[in-house]
Amino acid sequence: MSDCNQLFAGLNAEALWALPTVGSERSFQKGDVIFREGDAGDSMFLVEQGSVSVHTSKEGKQELALATFASGEFFGEMSMIDGGPRSARAVAEEPTRLRELRLPELQRLVEQQPQIMHNLLRIISTRLRDVNRRFIEHIVQQEKMAVVGQMASTIIHDFKNPMSIILLSAETLQRGGNDQMRAKFSNHIIRNINRMVHMTNDVLDFARGTCRLTPSWVEPHPWLEELTAFLQPMLDNHSTQFHVDIQSSDKLYMDPEKMGRVLYNLSNNAIEAMPDGGQLTWRVAKTADGFLLEVADNGPGIPEQIRNTLFEAFVTHGKKNGTGLGTSIAKQIVKEHGGTITFTTETGKGTTFHIRLPSP
Repeated sequence: MSDCNQLFAGLNAEALWALPTVGSERSFQKGDVIFREGDAGDSMFLVEQGSVSVHTSKEGKQELALATFASGEFFGEMSMIDGGPRSARAVAEEPTRLRELRLPELQRLVEQQPQIMHNLLRIISTRLRDVNRRFIEHIVQQEKMAVVGQMASTIIHDFKNPMSIILLSAETLQRGGNDQMRAKFSNHIIRNINRMVHMTNDVLDFARGTCRLTPSWVEPHPWLEELTAFLQPMLDNHSTQFHVDIQSSDKLYMDPEKMGRVLYNLSNNAIEAMPDGGQLTWRVAKTADGFLLEVADNGPGIPEQIRNTLFEAFVTHGKKNGTGLGTSIAKQIVKEHGGTITFTTETGKGTTFHIRLPSP
């Protein structure tokens, strides 16, 4: 018996000498298969010389390397213990000498030296912990890739409106026109390209957990007029009746691009929730300590099952192309302004979002 295998760790020379010689010695050349996935798992192997790699098939595709066992280690114990078939394939990586132990032989060793069972359980526990760690890392990586996909979907989804305006403006310019018309539609193209850049940055900022504000004093009328022009293609496509209620003409202190993103996200959700048409209202009002922005609709209301988690990332319901980031980004922007965003909703009657922003 090899005295340097981890299965015999902690045993003194006298205890090792007293162990019976059990198991059968087997030799393999490089590339030889020791066992295949699905074979009967009635033994374990102690590596006395060389090394062995263990692989598993991945949904019929290329094999996935699980582990490599060198001299002094053992493998194949799980199938021997639970009596199940081999769950992977073992291959000699170089000329290799193994000692194959069957369950009755292992039991004989354990009866003479219980320390061997302790070593076996300790190493199995260590391997299971390692497998669990790698599994968690794999899941985290998958989640990261899913987040990347969601972010990309959000950007593509948000580009539809500005791209429609840019395309329409470019087609109009192709048909010619006077200087005033060319200036108008060129300005449309520039503004919407800039808006696409801002929208992309908003999503990237959200992914980083940051939000860079450039606040200024903004007049509500021209600000909302520009936002309306941006939202108009979606309003037309869904036959949505739109109304703007400006109850105060006082200037608003905020980042106009970022806050425009908030109104756009909330309005986009409202319009998509009313595919057969409905009413959408923007409202601006003065408050004692700042001002209030509201986005109201008379749609079906927010489903009860997502009301408590509405502002969490990737929460969506019933939207074919929904990414679940619109309200999360909106909340982050409002929070960076030092404000709050809440909503009231009633099934079958509609929803109103209330955005309260403080004065500087």
